[in-house]
Amino acid sequence: MLNLIEKYGEKILCASVLVAVLIVGIISRIQPDILTANALVASSSNEISDFYIKPSIVTIDIGQSYTFYSYGIVSTGEVHLVSDWNIESGENFIEQGACQYLNNSCTIKAKKTGNVVLEAEYNGKTDTTYITITNDVVDSSVNSSGDNNPVSSSDPKFYVEPSETTISLSMYYDFVSYAEYSTGAVQIESVWSLDKPDLAELHDCNGSACRVYAGVESGDVVLTAKAKVGDQYKESSSIISIAGRLKNPFSDEIPDWAEEEIIQLYSRDIISGYNDGRYGASDPVTRGQFVLLVQRLLKYMNLYDSDALDNENCNIFDDVKSDHYAYQAICYANKFGWLDIVPSDSRNFRPDEPSTRGVTSYTILSSILDDLLEELSMDESVIKSYGYEFIDVPANHKYALSIGAVNFYEIMTGQGDGTKFEPDKTLNRAEAAVVLWRIKNALK
Repeated sequence: MLNLIEKYGEKILCASVLVAVLIVGIISRIQPDILTANALVASSSNEISDFYIKPSIVTIDIGQSYTFYSYGIVSTGEVHLVSDWNIESGENFIEQGACQYLNNSCTIKAKKTGNVVLEAEYNGKTDTTYITITNDVVDSSVNSSGDNNPVSSSDPKFYVEPSETTISLSMYYDFVSYAEYSTGAVQIESVWSLDKPDLAELHDCNGSACRVYAGVESGDVVLTAKAKVGDQYKESSSIISIAGRLKNPFSDEIPDWAEEEIIQLYSRDIISGYNDGRYGASDPVTRGQFVLLVQRLLKYMNLYDSDALDNENCNIFDDVKSDHYAYQAICYANKFGWLDIVPSDSRNFRPDEPSTRGVTSYTILSSILDDLLEELSMDESVIKSYGYEFIDVPANHKYALSIGAVNFYEIMTGQGDGTKFEPDKTLNRAEAAVVLWRIKNALK
């Protein structure tokens, strides 16, 4: 433990927090920084020279939510920082539990008129923002989140914050759109777009906030927000420079052919490493792990119905207890028929056994591709024909249909010279990352 702290101590915001988290076994990967994923590392050569909250002063109305962000200045410019947030005064005027400990933002919801002082702290540096809550609105329109946007007779300014920034390859940054009235700035629902979607990706951009993930190539991207502000339609843009180089977040080597997929899935919290910091690219992926990875991918793509999970009726398998890491994912998968179960052993899922390529294809077809193929109205015999391309997949093969489906979508193709699928071969963790990234692209 002491060696681990010594090794990473310069890059961890609070060593005591790390020790506590490691003891309870919550951390599944070692993060090199307690900056947001898009921020630059504050090292001895890149010290934080200034720390502040945006905005520094604002007026909001009862019932309205507002998000504040913490920033720092380093030699290369402004970066987004994960901070410790605290309501210094006026706690009774806002909804409780609005700000999370160690986050890059803090969202509050106004409850009654009054003044609130919000403080953020990062590595000994602090800043405060002053919030006035009022119910004095000239007129209002309601956005999709239910927040009130004051309408002024003057021409309100519409803008995106930040107006320009740099994102490292495969990392992300959160943007917010605002309308500024005489009473102050408010977040406003917008329609977001990128001029170069091949260089970056929008995620959860359905309101006033938008997260942008950088791809694996450098370049400049323009993020545009469009919104109805008062009686006018306006747009504003942010210039994003994607730069740097891909950085392996794990302590062990990852293969070049899977590097981009592993790093991008890691930045999206879809895959993680072991508690000791390794990824283990050549280790076999287990049946339980792959089901969990599919669940995480569907959550990221907003295709996961969390309301469908019934924890009270999840005791289906004798070998999947409630404390198993993939318990909920397996429960959800079983409810929707994703799992490959041996009829003679229906009380066991065997979650810790390696997932073969055949089993993996079955999970992919039943969880994702069934719906896509149904939209194409493809006959089952046609789908199977894509599996017959392989000399080791005969017409009566158990996984002929699922192998044909994953080959059709080029999610899993032939091995070696391409003539064999090798359905009984174990899938390793690097291969699983490539497969997941291809599934994501198929869903897009």
